Amino acid sequence: MEMVLSNGFCELSELEKVDIDAGGWKSALCVFGGTVGLAWSIPVACLNPGAGLALAGASLAAIDAGI
Repeated sequence: MEMVLSNGFCELSELEKVDIDAGGWKSALCVFGGTVGLAWSIPVACLNPGAGLALAGASLAAIDAGI
């Protein structure tokens, strides 16, 4: 449900903003997956430092995307 303002612009409701922003479960999944991946990056780095750093970087990117 949009509100049309006097200057001709349309304003979105909070529910429409959440749908467009992909908030909710997608953001929560990014943060959760990033947190789990960041926790696993330390043991992986002990076995293979390059893979651990790659996992840590990808996890931080997922957390950043979720926030």
